[in-house]
Amino acid sequence: GVKKIDVEMLLTVLDEERENMEHRLRAACLSHYPVDYALAIYVYTLPEPAVFQLINGLLRSPDRMNKGGISPALKACLPFIKFLDVALASLPKSFRFEGEAFRGVKWVYPSPDDHDV
Repeated sequence: GVKKIDVEMLLTVLDEERENMEHRLRAACLSHYPVDYALAIYVYTLPEPAVFQLINGLLRSPDRMNKGGISPALKACLPFIKFLDVALASLPKSFRFEGEAFRGVKWVYPSPDDHDV
């Protein structure tokens, strides 16, 4: 089944984080970067509510296509996906990374200091 997001929790997080994000953007000399863009990126990376899990699951789902179009669940997420894409594309060049990245990769050795790379 499709994972659901607790919308009340999400709205609370956004409301609580807005002022902090504005401060962080000013401190990083990024006051020109829209706070809503920063919040979209922030929300996407949160472990709870797990927006990234919902969206990634829908994008990978074999049911994402529905009678020649996209599924209603994925269609409902498209405005956020498009907004997130614009937010990421609008980041200053120094914040962009092109290459392979991994999320949630567990250590395969006891600690970062005790490995033989």
